[in-house]
Amino acid sequence: ISGNDPDMLKGHPPELVGVLQKVVSAAVRPFREHLSRNGTNWSVIAAASQGWAARVFPDRPTEQQVPALWDAIAKLVRLDHADPVAAWETHLAHLSARRDFLNARRYTTLKYRGPGTDLSVGLPDGHVWVSGRSVSQHGISFAPNLPTEEVFTLPHCERVEGTVTSTKPLSYGGTVIENLSMTFERGVVVRHPLDVQILRAAGSENLQLPRPQGRDDDRAKQHHARCQRLPARHRLHLPRRRWRCDPHHRREHRARDGTRNRQSGSGG
Repeated sequence: ISGNDPDMLKGHPPELVGVLQKVVSAAVRPFREHLSRNGTNWSVIAAASQGWAARVFPDRPTEQQVPALWDAIAKLVRLDHADPVAAWETHLAHLSARRDFLNARRYTTLKYRGPGTDLSVGLPDGHVWVSGRSVSQHGISFAPNLPTEEVFTLPHCERVEGTVTSTKPLSYGGTVIENLSMTFERGVVVRHPLDVQILRAAGSENLQLPRPQGRDDDRAKQHHARCQRLPARHRLHLPRRRWRCDPHHRREHRARDGTRNRQSGSGG
């Protein structure tokens, strides 16, 4: 049950926000990994909180904000239908139909255009679209998020180009980021507002920030070059100048690097 306060850490230094996010992420990692593998059936359900309600209904009297948010949540999770379960089955079936359509189309690139946005997102070969219904490892069908409108896949790590701008504030880690805009080149963020320092401090695994020029940049280029032959599903780029790919390919990296170092006399 989730009912966070979007402004809980407002005004605190981004570095401290990042420390908190890292500690929480490390503490719940086994739990999240279990859920991400659908080791059991699970669901995240929204719950009203005063901080959230004040953000959504700032013009309402304080005593009316939380009840108003509960009413909004009830409609979003279809509790206003005569048969909410049947309404959810219909909705999830519609999402599954969109998933099947996208899997059949086999798009190579998605293009997004809107206010402040002109973004191209390349899709890897063999990508799979997933909808708002999942199946656990025990064969139990469930909806991971209530409410949900999800139909999603993953992007190619090196084929995101252009600028994306959020038209609404982003609630992230107890802070609210306004006017969020990021420009990508080859899958890496090359331009962003100062507010994104919060994401940098938190070590977000969903954000790649520009790497400084020099030795680390050369290492990154070498890694990209070696990974060109790998299927996209084996390539995963992590922030803070760390990279990870297929285990067999990692061993090949180490073997090649060791050979090169010995030949150059720089050690193993």
